[in-house]
Amino acid sequence: MIAFAAIYRFGNGLSMLVELLDTGLGGKPLVATVETHWNRLSDYYDVEWRGQWATELGGAIVGHAIHNHDLVCGVLGPVASVQAELATRVNPIETEDCASILCRMQSGALVTSSVSLGSAVDQSRLRFCFEHLTAESSRDAHNPATAPWQLPGGCYGRPRVLAVDL
Repeated sequence: MIAFAAIYRFGNGLSMLVELLDTGLGGKPLVATVETHWNRLSDYYDVEWRGQWATELGGAIVGHAIHNHDLVCGVLGPVASVQAELATRVNPIETEDCASILCRMQSGALVTSSVSLGSAVDQSRLRFCFEHLTAESSRDAHNPATAPWQLPGGCYGRPRVLAVDL
């Protein structure tokens, strides 16, 4: 699991965004959205320890969305406060498999996170809005930090794509 998380954090698309932000071109962080919409149906929970508080210590947030939340903190810094609604809507398990989360970062930026383990397709997406640019991740469910990332409004209104030729 640790190596998996490291792949997220050091993805080339996210690295390029961080380098761009380090130049100061982004300006003040405003808001971000995080979507962790994966499919984990009943056969996933056939493994005895999954979906139980005593053995998994949490559900969709700490077992799945944590990787995307780590990326948000890597870009926007520490969390100041959290509000959340959790639910078990997909499978008959002890832990949550859906969540709606609102975070205020120490920078003042607001982050919303939508988590579901009942999505028809596995997909993750991160979208950051800064004073002067907006950036959106790839939609690779298990590695959204990889290129290409989109800059829909670009920087100062010029569209850009953060991509790497591999």
